[in-house]
Amino acid sequence: MKKMNLLIIFFTFIALFLLVGAYLQMGKPNFPFSSSIKVSVMDYGAKGDGTTEDTAAFQKAITAAASKGGGDVYVPAGTYIVGPIFLKSNVNLVGENRDVVTLKLSERANDQKQTRLVNISEVQNVQIKKITLDGNFEKHKNGIEHMHTLFIWDSKNITIDNNKMQNAVGDGISVSGSIKASNNITISNNIILNNHRSNIVVEQVNHIKIFNNISKSTVGRPTLHFEPWEKINLYDAKIYHNTFETNASDTYTIQIEGTKGTGNYFNNIDFYNNTVKGRNGRFMIKETKGAKIHNNTFLIKEMYIWFRNDGLQISDNTIKTENGFVIEGYLGRSVGTIIAKNKVSTMDDGITIKTSSKDTTFTGNTFTGKEDGKAIYLWAKGKNISNTIFKNNTFINFNSGITTASYNHYIVDGVEVTENTFENIKDYTIYATRESSRNVSVGKNKYTNSGKIYIEH
Repeated sequence: MKKMNLLIIFFTFIALFLLVGAYLQMGKPNFPFSSSIKVSVMDYGAKGDGTTEDTAAFQKAITAAASKGGGDVYVPAGTYIVGPIFLKSNVNLVGENRDVVTLKLSERANDQKQTRLVNISEVQNVQIKKITLDGNFEKHKNGIEHMHTLFIWDSKNITIDNNKMQNAVGDGISVSGSIKASNNITISNNIILNNHRSNIVVEQVNHIKIFNNISKSTVGRPTLHFEPWEKINLYDAKIYHNTFETNASDTYTIQIEGTKGTGNYFNNIDFYNNTVKGRNGRFMIKETKGAKIHNNTFLIKEMYIWFRNDGLQISDNTIKTENGFVIEGYLGRSVGTIIAKNKVSTMDDGITIKTSSKDTTFTGNTFTGKEDGKAIYLWAKGKNISNTIFKNNTFINFNSGITTASYNHYIVDGVEVTENTFENIKDYTIYATRESSRNVSVGKNKYTNSGKIYIEH
C-alpha cells in the first residue's frame, strides 16, 4: 500500500510539472529546438561585406550543424549576399539583431525560377530569429511571383520570430505543402514590408499561429493572404495582436480563404485583437468552417463575406467602411452566419446581401451611415436568400431602411425584423414587394424620425 501511495504521489508530481510548463508557454513563440552547438557562418568563409557571394559559406555552416545533431548557425552583423539557402532539421538560423544582419538575394539569382531566399522544405524543428531577409526586388523586377524571401513546405515545428522580411518579388513568408501539409508553424514578432505578391501567404498548413507582427505594404499588395489549393480539410489558425496596413486598391487588404472542393474547409480560424487598415481594400473571407472574427479594429472598404462559409461568427469589432457588410454566395451560399455586437460606421450602405445566404443573423449591432445609403439591401440576384434575422440592432442616418429586390424570379424568402431601432431614415423604413419577397415578419421595433413601412402581401 505504501509503495502504491508513493507511485501516486510521483505521477501526480509529473502531471503538475507538465501542466505548469504548458501554462508558462501559452502565448509565447514555440522555439522548437535548442542546443549548445553553435557555429558561425564566419567560420565557414562568409564575409558579410555586401559584395561577396556568401551562399556556399551559409550552406557549409548549416551542414556542419546538422552533422552534429543540430544547433544554431549564428550570423554576426553584416550584409550577406546569398542565393537560395536550404535549412536542415534541428538547425536554427540566428542573427545578432535584425537591424544589423541582412541576407539579401544575389543580383545573379535566377529570377525565372522559383528562387526563394531561405527554404525550409520537408524538415522539422527549425527556427529563424533576428535576421532581415531582403528579396532585392529592385534587381529582379522581371522575376516570377514565386520568388519569396522565406518559403516553408511540408515542414513541422517551425518558428519565425523577430525578423524582418521585405522587398520580395513574391511573398514575404509563404507557408505551404502537399496534401501532407505543414504543421505547427509560429510566425511572431516580425516586421513584413512591401513584398510584391503578398506579405504573408498561408496555403496547406495545420496549426499555425500568427501574432505580434507588423505587416505593411505601400506597394498596393495584401498584408495577409490565405490561398490553399489542395482539396483537403485544414485546421486551426490563430491570428492575433497584429497590425495589418496597406494602400491596396484593386485587391484585398486581407484575404482569408479556405480549401477547394465540396466538403473541404479551412476549419477553426480565430482572428482577434488585430488592427486592419486598408481604406481601399476589402477584408474577405470564404470557404471556412467555424471561423471567428472578433475584437478587431477595421478601417477598410468593406467586410466581404464571399461564398461557402459555415458557422462564421463576426462579433465585437469596431468597423469603419465604405460599404459595411457585403454577403455574396453565387458560388455556394454561406450558412449560419452570426454578426453580433459590432460598431459599424459606413459611407454608403450598411448591409448588402446579394445572391444566396441561409440562416444569417444580425444582432446587437450599431450601424451609422451618412444619410445617403441603404441600411439593409437584400437582393436575390442569382439564388434565393433564406431566413435572415435582424434583431436588437440600431440603424442611424440612412436614406432607406430595409429594401428587398429580386432578379430572374429568385426571392428573399424569410425575413424577421424585431426589437431594432431605426433613427433618421429618410425614405421607407421597410420596403418589401410581393415580387421580391415572402414571409417578411416585422415585430416590435423603435422608429424615430423614420419613414413608412410597406410590405406587399
